[in-house]
Amino acid sequence: MSSPLVQLVAISFLQVSIHAIVVAFVPADSLIRPAVLPTLLLCVYHVIPICLEATGTVLSAALAGAFSISSLLQYIDIALVSRWTATTQGPTRANNGSTYDLSARSAVPPTYAAELTAWERLRFGYFTSLSTRKVGTAYQVPGVPPFSAKDPQYVPSNRAFLLHKATVVFISYIVLDFSTAISHPDQNPKLFHAERVSWLNPENLVLEQLLVRTASVLGFWINLYFVIQAQMAIAAIVMVGTGATKVECWPPGFGPISEAYSIRRFWG
Repeated sequence: MSSPLVQLVAISFLQVSIHAIVVAFVPADSLIRPAVLPTLLLCVYHVIPICLEATGTVLSAALAGAFSISSLLQYIDIALVSRWTATTQGPTRANNGSTYDLSARSAVPPTYAAELTAWERLRFGYFTSLSTRKVGTAYQVPGVPPFSAKDPQYVPSNRAFLLHKATVVFISYIVLDFSTAISHPDQNPKLFHAERVSWLNPENLVLEQLLVRTASVLGFWINLYFVIQAQMAIAAIVMVGTGATKVECWPPGFGPISEAYSIRRFWG
C-alpha cells in the first residue's frame, strides 16, 4: 500500500488528466463525458479523508481538498455544461444551454482550429482543467488583472515569471506555517463554545469576544488569500516550466486592494 501522500498526488493528477483527455479527444455530445463523472466523484471521495494524513497540516489538507473539489466542479462546467473541445478551442454550447450556431454572427461562436496534433489537444485539455478564468481565450472572464497596472500590455519573461511565482510559493508557505505555529487548537473548545456563539447573549458582547471574532475572520481571509496564491503559483510553475502553456495564460490572481471598493468588485 502506497503512502497517503503518493495516493493524494496520484489521484489529483488522475483527476486533471481525465479532464484533459476528455476535452482533448472526446466529442462534445459523447456519452463518455457524463459516464466519467462517477470516477471523478470517487476520486474526491477518496482524497478528502486522506488529505490531513498526507499533508500533515490543516491548511495543506484544506488546499489539497479544495483542489480536488474544484477540479470536479471544473469538469462539470467545462466538459458537461458548456462542452469544450480541443477542436473548437472553446465551448460548443452557449450559456443558455443552446448549441452554437456558427452561421449566426450575433453570438460568439467557437473558433474551429486546424488539424491538431495529439500533444496540442492534450495541452489544451490540461489548460482547461487548470484555468478557471479561461485566460487568453475569447471566453475570458471579465476583471482579470494585468501583470502591470502601469503597462497593461506588459508580459514578463519566462525566467522572471517563474522566479516571481517561486517567491510567492515561498512567502505563502512561511505565512501559512507561521499561522499554524501561533494557533492554539486546545483553546478552541473554550473560545468557541456553543454558549459563546450567539450574539443574543450579552456576555458575548464583551471586548474579549469581539476581538476573538474579529481576529478569527481576519485570520481566515488572510490564510485563504495565501492558500489561493500558493495553489495558483504551483500550477503556473508546472504549466509554464514544462512549456505546456505560455506566461500570458497566468495573470495575477488578485487585483489591487484599492479596487475592491464594492461587493461586486471585491468578488471580481
